[in-house]
Formats: sequence, C-alpha cells, structure tokens
Amino acid sequence: MSLEDDYMKLNEFQKVSTETIEKIDRKMNRDHDVDLTIVHLIEELGEIARIIYNDKTKRAPVAKDAIGGEFADSMMLLAHLASKFDVDLEYSAEKKMEELKKRFDL
Repeated sequence: MSLEDDYMKLNEFQKVSTETIEKIDRKMNRDHDVDLTIVHLIEELGEIARIIYNDKTKRAPVAKDAIGGEFADSMMLLAHLASKFDVDLEYSAEKKMEELKKRFDL
C-alpha cells in the first residue's frame, strides 16, 4: 500500500473540505463567502498563535491534539478559500515545489 492509498490527496482534501463547510453552512443558515472564509481563517490562525504564545510565556504547554485541530481547521478553510477562486491546490503546490527546487538548487 502506498502513501497515496493511505492518505487523502490534496485535491480530494480540497473537495471534501469545501463540501463539508457548505453542508455545515446550510445547517447553520450562513455562507462562507470569500469575506467570511478569510475572517474565519484568520480567527483559526489566531487560535494557533494563542496556543504557541501560551507555551512561550509558560502559561500552558502546547497540547498536540488542540493545536492539531486548529491546523486542520485552518487547512480546511484555506482549501475552501482556494475553491472560491477555482484554484487547484494540489497542482499549485506541486508547481510551487518545483519552482522552489529550481530556485534554490534543491
């Protein structure tokens, strides 16, 4: 079994993220348009920052499950935002990796 069999590919993750957010929005009678998605994404990134800040200031150590959930929320919202602009994240990520490898001779 390959990694591709074990893990969701980025384009599948993008599709499932968008579908899930849209289903939740229908239940909550709202719409994650571009503006709301950006605001929500920033809010989730703020939660990551809060967890890291609390660790750095010795208020509370990083809880892996908590920060992992915030990373997942952020990834889903970023994937949904990309869909709003008809951006294929898997293609874009692969293209960017190739550009970086060439640019930095990796």
